[in-house]
Amino acid sequence: MASDDRALGIHSLRIVHATDDNRKKIQSNLAFALCLLPREQRDDMRLFYRFCHLIDEIADDPSRPAEERREKLLKWRDGLQHGFHQPDAFQTEIASMFRRCEVNLKFPLQLIDGCLADCLPQNLRTLQELISYMDHVATSVGMVSIHLMGCRSAMAGIYAVALARALQMTNILRDVGEDIMNGGRIYLPTELREHFGYRDQDFENRIHDDRFRSMMNHFANLADSWFREADDYFPQQDRMALRPARVMHAVYAELLKRMRSDDFQVYAQRYRVPTSCKFWLLLRHIIG
Repeated sequence: MASDDRALGIHSLRIVHATDDNRKKIQSNLAFALCLLPREQRDDMRLFYRFCHLIDEIADDPSRPAEERREKLLKWRDGLQHGFHQPDAFQTEIASMFRRCEVNLKFPLQLIDGCLADCLPQNLRTLQELISYMDHVATSVGMVSIHLMGCRSAMAGIYAVALARALQMTNILRDVGEDIMNGGRIYLPTELREHFGYRDQDFENRIHDDRFRSMMNHFANLADSWFREADDYFPQQDRMALRPARVMHAVYAELLKRMRSDDFQVYAQRYRVPTSCKFWLLLRHIIG
């Protein structure tokens, strides 16, 4: 799925990894959020999201046949689970970090499984199938993130699930136009699209009408409900550790608000939150 910043979920962000030769990192929502972490945790999070970005890029590479992409992902999956045969420097680094931080490998493996599904056109029929997909590619990343950020509360996992789904749903709505051009991907479930009378060919023809607006508002309401659920289950015990997550919550809630107020003109433009607004949101969480 097309996106340039996917925090607490790989499809809630296509992470731009912070390297010396990648200055795009300052445009990433994640770059704003992670500056709130202590250096060691920040470095681990950046390494983890570099892993997420790499897995995502393999799945999304339009220059490679689907079977070749699946083979690469399966090699990553096997390597994490059973050890890499002649690992490269990054594979050694990420495997070492997972061991050192005692990351539950269930979640990186779930992420890879979700990206394996992305190698082929999606055909999600029901809301439950969409949620299952999101939990593979988004919640799995959120669960690793709260672990690396040092959360201790039992409520943190419930919070991470709700927030990851909210971020993911927001990104799906933003990327509707780009996804249809990227292999004909449609992440909105068939069952609900049919309820609004919006068909596959309407996506392909980029039809923006009352059916489309009603459908998009329905899914925006769903994202809003998950944002509210995240607020309801926010673990005050982990307030400091979760400051980056709160920044991401604020940025993506603002993004959803902007799309809604503009009648979801996602075929015509790519919505972003201005840097000035993100700095204000960051400052609010630094002093809050």
